[in-house]
Amino acid sequence: TLKNGQKLWGEGIVLTLAGFGPLVAAGSKPVINNAGGDTVSVLATAGNRQNVEIRGLTLQSGGNAIQANATAANQMGLTISNVDINTTTGTGINLAANGTGAFTASLDSNTVTSGNLGIAGVTNSTGVMTLSLSNTTVTATAANGISLSGIGSTINITGFANNAIGGNTTGTGINISNARFDATRRPERFALRFDRALMALDAAVQGLG
Repeated sequence: TLKNGQKLWGEGIVLTLAGFGPLVAAGSKPVINNAGGDTVSVLATAGNRQNVEIRGLTLQSGGNAIQANATAANQMGLTISNVDINTTTGTGINLAANGTGAFTASLDSNTVTSGNLGIAGVTNSTGVMTLSLSNTTVTATAANGISLSGIGSTINITGFANNAIGGNTTGTGINISNARFDATRRPERFALRFDRALMALDAAVQGLG
């Protein structure tokens, strides 16, 4: 379970230091495995979880590989990049905004292979989720590839480009409801549902109206 401001980095990314530039080149991604449950949890349930990063790793899981949850007025600020994910029965990345605080997540350059949902995001209360999801490949062998649902409030999608859904995905490739596709959060709403399992979506969707 990651704390507020904590960064979980693996060797799969270049290590840089401000003012000095690159210090260590990227190498093989280390593996973190939890066959009996969630592998990495980010829980904003007793306080904020801001500036949390998960990068440069391979995560294997019998539950959810990454579980991010916010309740009450707690805020979430999460970056996930350059992560390879494999789950047997759980969701690859599960984002749940269950409170009134702002929930912000940036997902980039990840590969998700899941025995359940690939990437899931949901708002169950009035807290707004702001999501950027790009350059990611998802294969979900028993459910939807990408599933985003603004139930309690709208999901603001500020980036959604160069994403691909693998051909072995058995459910809907991309299923999005009650979301706004715009970097400046214009009031237009846009809903997507793709029932083809094999596809690649490259959407420069900002500003659609």
